Amino acid sequence: EPTERFSPVHGRRMENWLWSVGHHPFGPFGNCSTLSAVLADVAHRNAILIRTDTALRAVRASLEDVERFSEEYLAMPFGDVALPSDLMTWPADNDGAMSGSSGGKPGGVAEAK
Repeated sequence: EPTERFSPVHGRRMENWLWSVGHHPFGPFGNCSTLSAVLADVAHRNAILIRTDTALRAVRASLEDVERFSEEYLAMPFGDVALPSDLMTWPADNDGAMSGSSGGKPGGVAEAK
C-alpha cells in the first residue's frame, strides 16, 4: 500500500497518511476533484524545465558536433591547427615587412615611412 513503509528507526512497518490530505483528488482523504493552483503550477514548471533541459542538451550536442568538425576539417594548409590568434594576424614578407600595397593593414590604410 502507498501509505505503508518500513521504518529502520522503529524496526517495523509504519503508516503515513499525510500525503492524502489536502486540496487534490489523490488519496482517500482528498477533498476535491480538481488540482490546486500550487499543484498546477508545479506541473507547468516541470513541463518548462523538461523542455529547457531538452533544448540545452540539443544545443550542447550540436556544439560538440561543430567542435569535432572544426578539429577534423579546419586546419592550416601545412597541418598546423588554426588557432584564433593565428587567424587574427597578418602574414609578413621575407624581410619582415607587412605584405601588400596597404602595408598589410586592414582597411587599406598604409603606414607612413
